[in-house]
Amino acid sequence: MLTTRVLRTALAFGLASAGLVVHLSFAQGDFAPVGAAPAGRNDAGIDPLRQGVPVGPAVDPRLPPAQIPGVGPNAFGPDAIGQGMPRELPQPFPPQTEKELAYIDQLLTFWEQQSGKIQRYRTEFSRWVTDPVFGPADTFKTFSKGEIRYESPDKGLFRVDMTGQWTPAAQAGGKPTYPDAGDAGKEQWICDGKSLFEFDYAQKKLVERKLPPEMHGKAIADGPLPFVFGAKKETIKSRYWLRVTTNQEAQEKGEYWLEAYPKHQQDAVNYAKIEIIIAGDDFLPSAIKIYEKNNVETIYQFTNRSSNWNFDLAKMGLWRSAFEPATPSGWERMVEPAPGAPAAGPMAAGPANPNR
Repeated sequence: MLTTRVLRTALAFGLASAGLVVHLSFAQGDFAPVGAAPAGRNDAGIDPLRQGVPVGPAVDPRLPPAQIPGVGPNAFGPDAIGQGMPRELPQPFPPQTEKELAYIDQLLTFWEQQSGKIQRYRTEFSRWVTDPVFGPADTFKTFSKGEIRYESPDKGLFRVDMTGQWTPAAQAGGKPTYPDAGDAGKEQWICDGKSLFEFDYAQKKLVERKLPPEMHGKAIADGPLPFVFGAKKETIKSRYWLRVTTNQEAQEKGEYWLEAYPKHQQDAVNYAKIEIIIAGDDFLPSAIKIYEKNNVETIYQFTNRSSNWNFDLAKMGLWRSAFEPATPSGWERMVEPAPGAPAAGPMAAGPANPNR
């Protein structure tokens, strides 16, 4: 079972880009938005404090964007295995009409078609994590800024450049602060199609996890979550209960809101629900919210999104070098073999060999 941090990273890789690149040009009936998103508007998002704070230059950039209202995470029971197939968990919302199901099927069909067209993608993101058990009960525990990059079919980069850690007010009645945690708050993950690389800034280690041969060239598409690059409709339908939750205000902005619940215990053990906002101006996700276990909630807001731009050869080389991780000077490089392969030990990475 993957750790929550790995799972969260895999999800962000996928939801932030091609997996949810949709242009809903098919007939939508009553589900059609009532108005197009105005050009240049601010991205909508999700607010764990339910403050409804607008996003804009005059607002504290650490404050989360506007909230997706919805039902809370469900408690899933144990899974049962029958004839080699996991039993489906119960649908966590009322039965849907044939019209609603047909709409979701159309959306997924077009999603699959459009996601296959993405060759390159990049976005900046803000991330808020609330943790009422090991953090404050009434606000977010950390605030982070970072970047995601993707190149079809299997190269991805997820990087957190800074994290502000909640610190209580020094005096009664004061406001908490979020000082930069430095290296302790940095994260970086890279997939080059054959290995997954994790940068451990606290331990100064670069861990390379080899992928099994059958995952080469498709590790992102066939990863732990199907909300990924090149996602297939039938894979998504087989693993998730889906429903559209777009309300009138979101329709007027030209947004599409979705909820996804895991159908099987192997997914439900890590998270209970995912909420997604697809922006109407570029039909890319502008925000997602992950309901994890122990009431932990993680929110991503994606800004400065772009895809399939043209490169000259020099810039193309610079872009692709981002997916070829070098070991920082003075760090140790660890290699974990693919399942079933012989074990490998650490690889020294000093000044004489900085690019291993």
